[in-house]
Amino acid sequence: MHWANLNTVHWAFSDGNAGARLTTFYNHPSKLSKIDWAAVASTDFRDAKVKEGKQAEFLMFDVFPWTLIEKIGTINSTMATKVKTALTSVGHQPVIDIEPSWYF
Repeated sequence: MHWANLNTVHWAFSDGNAGARLTTFYNHPSKLSKIDWAAVASTDFRDAKVKEGKQAEFLMFDVFPWTLIEKIGTINSTMATKVKTALTSVGHQPVIDIEPSWYF
């Protein structure tokens, strides 16, 4: 949000899948409480309400600079090595960590 505001890029966030009919969009940080943070953190999203809440999104209009990526989480060391290899010639180097808990 900070970068987008400084660079006059329109942004919004949703409380669910941005392509879903019943999703609501917000464009002020004071509305972050509208996100179901328990659903976002959940690894069990069989319940439809949790499944929808987990799909909350942050969106920026027409641009998302690569330099804003701070970290890439991979499932294992094999994938981490592949990502590191793919990014060798790229100027911006985000942290690449093995994060198996991100995958479920």
